Amino acid sequence: MKIVLISFFRSANLGDLLIARTLADALELHGATTRLSYSSSPLHSSDIESMGADFTPVNASVWRSVLRRWASRLGLDPLLRRARTHPAINPWRDDPEVARCIGDADLVVIGGGNLIFDVDPWTRSWEFFDSALNAARGRGIPVIGMCLGIGPFATDEQNLNAVRSLEKCAAVSFRDRRSLELYRRYSSAGNAHLSVDPVFTMPLVVGGAGERGVIGVNFVDMRLAGAGPWVAMKNRRRYCELIAAILRRFTNDIVLFSTDLNDYPLLFDIDRRVSSPRCRVAKVDGRHSLLTLYASFDVVVAARMHALITSYAQLIPVVGLAWQSKVREFFDIVEDDSSVFECDNLPAEIPNILEKIHQKIEARHEERREMTIRRKAIEERFLVNHELVASVQL
Repeated sequence: MKIVLISFFRSANLGDLLIARTLADALELHGATTRLSYSSSPLHSSDIESMGADFTPVNASVWRSVLRRWASRLGLDPLLRRARTHPAINPWRDDPEVARCIGDADLVVIGGGNLIFDVDPWTRSWEFFDSALNAARGRGIPVIGMCLGIGPFATDEQNLNAVRSLEKCAAVSFRDRRSLELYRRYSSAGNAHLSVDPVFTMPLVVGGAGERGVIGVNFVDMRLAGAGPWVAMKNRRRYCELIAAILRRFTNDIVLFSTDLNDYPLLFDIDRRVSSPRCRVAKVDGRHSLLTLYASFDVVVAARMHALITSYAQLIPVVGLAWQSKVREFFDIVEDDSSVFECDNLPAEIPNILEKIHQKIEARHEERREMTIRRKAIEERFLVNHELVASVQL
């Protein structure tokens, strides 16, 4: 069986690359798998051990967001939408090499990560998904949407259009219950299944339950989510307060890190402001460097979902800082709702976060035993994806 997997193989976000790689490894069990990037350059991919070549400075992302908002206010939405269908930006229709890869396949899988979401009312993310989907369906090749996250959506129309695109798949699995509920809001089709994020199934490399002496802390630069400068400054101040409080309460060293390279300007700024010999920034630019770093952690306090999932997969206790619904969904999946705290309530929640860190460190042996049991149950929820592929083979 020949399979084409379209996923986030090109990204400066390690979480995206881990999703894509884990899905590819799973699909290889069913047949030779060709990898295409879910991007404007499907034939190009990032090195999962060295993401630096695809690094986009945060200021560039912020300015692109600002320019899109101003273009919308000036009534240029139709022009922007036409630009997104230009072959140089959206190659699924006209690139001959992409067409050859898809045309040779018995099955196309579009999978992993938040592929369809619209936080602004003028965006139409389902159109790009549709283009990749139709490239296969136009040749009579079945398509499975695998381990997808969808939403949030600014409007009901965006939610509806996303569902209409997904209904064209032979089958679709969702990585969390909220995404499945957004789908079922407008569809009663029996092709939808609940799964988990594939990164939960990555091999256990770190393991062990010895005392390591380091608390790993991960923050998100909210400018990447469209926050203005005043909100970004307020969050930076809150982050600094949390780091200072952890340093006062514990003797552990702190390592600031992220699975997204765009967060590092913020992390270096926090480190400079805290100015403690017990706090430093560790640059993560690939899978190996992340796992090597995790081997020194007693507990991970994180906002990035794949910093949390990778930690859990490696049996390292986690405390969450929720800034998106998907972070809360993670703690629902691992049945640990008491360990996640809202970023917006961070000043008031600092004492509770400190106490939770203390609990996790003190009970780390029992915690890891429980995580081992839960991880096995979570991995079993991924098996539905193998069943979906097998059903197409039949």
